[in-house]
Amino acid sequence: MKLTEEVKENLAPDAVILDGFDDCVVGVVSTFNVSMLLLYDIEKIIRKLMKRDKMTWEEAVEYYAYNIRGGYYGTYSPVFLEWDVKNGALVPGDL
Repeated sequence: MKLTEEVKENLAPDAVILDGFDDCVVGVVSTFNVSMLLLYDIEKIIRKLMKRDKMTWEEAVEYYAYNIRGGYYGTYSPVFLEWDVKNGALVPGDL
């Protein structure tokens, strides 16, 4: 999914957009109380951190867990899609 201006216009008015991660958006979701929040692919975020910021897999996962998923954004927080989880922890796929 491409995060276009049209998509942004249709989001909830206070929906959080993660700066620098537009290419990691894979869709939009709705909840009972809030409609049109961004859905980010965790693996894409991890890969981006590795490539852009020259992090190892472990550094990128730790950064994501603490600074992105662990951040408090309020009611209009983004939603994160986890593809490959083992024993409660994100594990590397085919890097």
